Amino acid sequence: MIIDRSRNGGDDWEPLTNGLPRKNAFIHSMHEGMATDGIDPCGIYLGTSAVQVFYSRDDRDNWEFLVECLRHHKFAGNRRREVAKPKR
Repeated sequence: MIIDRSRNGGDDWEPLTNGLPRKNAFIHSMHEGMATDGIDPCGIYLGTSAVQVFYSRDDRDNWEFLVECLRHHKFAGNRRREVAKPKR
């Protein structure tokens, strides 16, 4: 899996791979599954098609695995997400 970053409005892009799965990683990042927090330094969280979450606290230079899986349950006709506990 590769995440790309641009620092000049999309004219140039650089691949970011440190800490992300590489070997036999047939997963995709989910654009809808990307979020930030308000903590300084800002955390960036990325969901994948394999229902994993990775995060970065250093402007995406390094990524760390956060959550092993997300399970979806049907609840009153809507989807409710139940998050597995992070590894410590």
